[in-house]
Amino acid sequence: MAKARILVEGTVQGVGYRAHAKRSAEDRGISGLVRNVSGGRVEVFCEGPRAKIERFVDDLYLKRPGDKKSPYVRKLTIHWEGEPDYGGAWKSYEGFEIDYGTTTPPTPYEKETMDSLEWAKYHFTRLEEEFISLRKDSNANFSKLEEGVGSLRRESNENLAALGGNMGGLRTETANNFDSMARKYGSISKEVTATKKELKKSMDGLKNSIDSLPERMTNALLKGLKSEKPDS
Repeated sequence: MAKARILVEGTVQGVGYRAHAKRSAEDRGISGLVRNVSGGRVEVFCEGPRAKIERFVDDLYLKRPGDKKSPYVRKLTIHWEGEPDYGGAWKSYEGFEIDYGTTTPPTPYEKETMDSLEWAKYHFTRLEEEFISLRKDSNANFSKLEEGVGSLRRESNENLAALGGNMGGLRTETANNFDSMARKYGSISKEVTATKKELKKSMDGLKNSIDSLPERMTNALLKGLKSEKPDS
């Protein structure tokens, strides 16, 4: 079994960092203690297999930057048993405990209350971090959406302008076609009128011929009879 003393510097007090250490230690199967010390630091004493302690140290090293309300580890120093500044445990412990620095041991109710408050601070900071991340993602998504809308607006304007140009061309082409049809059918109309006049003239001539046919036939018959009459 290995033992180590760890000093953590950064934004680690008042943000639920001790609850984070306790949860990580229990997840790793490590026993020990954690407390706030001077200079805004947190001190950890832990005992367990060295490989598990090394993974526990990785859990403690919150590298992501945060604001004043979010836990952030700027520096972490570890002293293994037998090294200078190791020091050992400062009090007895069972499992992994948060030391609240009380002069007399807290009652079970007091300890449960203080643990609940520490957990509440921890969960609140995690929730706030998630909210900040969500807000950043939302802002980024809204920016992308605005860019997309702007691009769609520009594309729509371009399409409308192109449609307007096409409509203008279609209007001009349609007007030209109507002009062409007017000229074409105007010429046909003239031809039909002339044809009707010629046809009427021919029909009038035919009617006159038919009307005069009996008279011409009678004259021809009389002429024939006279030519056949014997001389007296």
